[in-house]
Amino acid sequence: TSNAGSELIKNLCADPDMAPSPDAFVEAIFPKLMESFAPAFLGRTKIIPFYPLGDDVMKKIVQLKLNKIGKRIMANYKARFEYAPEVVEAIKARCTEVDTGARNIDHILTNTLLPELSAEFLGSLAEGRAISSVKINVDGQDKFVYEIT
Repeated sequence: TSNAGSELIKNLCADPDMAPSPDAFVEAIFPKLMESFAPAFLGRTKIIPFYPLGDDVMKKIVQLKLNKIGKRIMANYKARFEYAPEVVEAIKARCTEVDTGARNIDHILTNTLLPELSAEFLGSLAEGRAISSVKINVDGQDKFVYEIT
């Protein structure tokens, strides 16, 4: 995969109803690809354009990844896992770059939510409290808030 022509792709797909067909898409971005890749290379490859992810798709990806975390919590702690719809919105809102797409979701979960959640779990366990329920929300600054009971 490549991010060559990502600005052009963003402009071509700004209005989903006016987005080009896959063939027209390839034709439109080909000159940009020629700026980054040798013609001999492009002649040997199959160009498959990836349309930018819409908000609904991004939300579903966030939910899938949060649900996967919930399954891990259930498997390891037998604890229920819930998250407010605002959590999905906050994560999705941080993933607006066409270049990163849904990859930024993993970055947010791996580098923010999971370490914070782990610290909360360790604090609860150190105090001798069992973990039976985990609820995640966001505060007014879109920071994650954890309620562990």
